[in-house]
Amino acid sequence: MRIVRELPEATGVTPGTHLERPLFMSWEQVRQLAAAGMELGGHTRTHPMLSRIANRGMLHHEIAGCSEDIRRAVG
Repeated sequence: MRIVRELPEATGVTPGTHLERPLFMSWEQVRQLAAAGMELGGHTRTHPMLSRIANRGMLHHEIAGCSEDIRRAVG
């Protein structure tokens, strides 16, 4: 917990100052990045702690599903 308390000073970021804007990009913003030539990749659909998921089907849903979502949204 000490490290968490020290993060704002160490990084110069105060989390509370960012709560008024969306925390995630919209699909339109993702499409704009792709159109500008950015390579896109994902990690998971819902940001779970993967080390706590024992079910291989759920792991596949989270990891591969994220890539499928991006492909479907961006083209």
